[in-house]
Amino acid sequence: MKILSFSHYSVKMIGGHRPYNIDKALLKKGVEMTQINNWAMFSFRPSGRKVFASEQREREKIFDTFVESGKKDAYIMLHGPFFPEKFMKKLVKTGIPTIMDFRDDPILQSEMLGVDINKKNAMANIKAAFEYSELILFPSETLKNYYPEISEKAVTIMNAGDPDHFRFSPLPNNHHVVSLMTSAPCYMYDTLLEACIQARKNITDLQIHLRYLPEKNVGDFMQFSNEIRKKYNFDWVHYFESIPYDQIFNFLSQFQLNAISVKKGKYSDSGLPLKLFDSMAMGRPVVITNCTEMGKIVRETDCGLTFEFTAEDLSEKIQKVLDNPNLAQKMGENGRKAIETKHSWDHRADEILMAISKILS
Repeated sequence: MKILSFSHYSVKMIGGHRPYNIDKALLKKGVEMTQINNWAMFSFRPSGRKVFASEQREREKIFDTFVESGKKDAYIMLHGPFFPEKFMKKLVKTGIPTIMDFRDDPILQSEMLGVDINKKNAMANIKAAFEYSELILFPSETLKNYYPEISEKAVTIMNAGDPDHFRFSPLPNNHHVVSLMTSAPCYMYDTLLEACIQARKNITDLQIHLRYLPEKNVGDFMQFSNEIRKKYNFDWVHYFESIPYDQIFNFLSQFQLNAISVKKGKYSDSGLPLKLFDSMAMGRPVVITNCTEMGKIVRETDCGLTFEFTAEDLSEKIQKVLDNPNLAQKMGENGRKAIETKHSWDHRADEILMAISKILS
């Protein structure tokens, strides 16, 4: 089998490593993988086209070579519903089946983040993805169920963990909490910090590290981040910027607990953040908001605790984990076992190959 994969990841990737891990896991299974990154449709003005012309010619050469090599056991995989109808039609003309990895819903995501996008274009791209793809992979059952009209060619391929990259490591002897979420209002940094204030009444050496993104002109992120940093200007609150993927294991190994907080909504109920599986792979317990998909994984694997969106409940759950090292260790071990037996990218590659066999063969 051979697959031509269109994605946007690079060797310096910081986040969004679902495409990278899917491609890597399929390669490990013996699939001949060819990657094209950052395909350009040249929808911008001619002066801009010149800048990308040579790189695009190389990508088109890779594309043409793949198509000319034959259609037998050949597939095209698109990571994300971000390709316009014109491009999708180009793929159909090759006669090679297209697999759409619907890795994220841009409309639901923008609504949760409070970021304006061109919803008309986004919906047109989603419609084209559904119409011109023979197989569609959804990262959760809840998200798949939002689109019942394409159920015949849709399968659930959840996110997962890489047990080799995120190696199991002993819990550190500290009361340090980390949150890898984005500094946006929907990720409840204010609720999380209020919970830590309450928890520090009993756990006086509690420290928390929060991911801080200093981007400009992205929704109200900058204003919200500055307000949070001003209001919670304590010596036990620390901020860090994005960590490159090749360094994230060493960074996360410093912490006793990963807190994953997000407001409830259609996007968060359908989400299964990679951060959850990465923490599980390392043997780190989690405290996570009780959204549909996340809560289900945590309860099924007993890798952490869920809380009900209030600072009081979150504080109680944080204290329960930090105050009970045996419980924290057991939850960490449960998470690691779940990755090894059911929730690794190797398991997901098997599920993708099975879906290809059932739907496309």
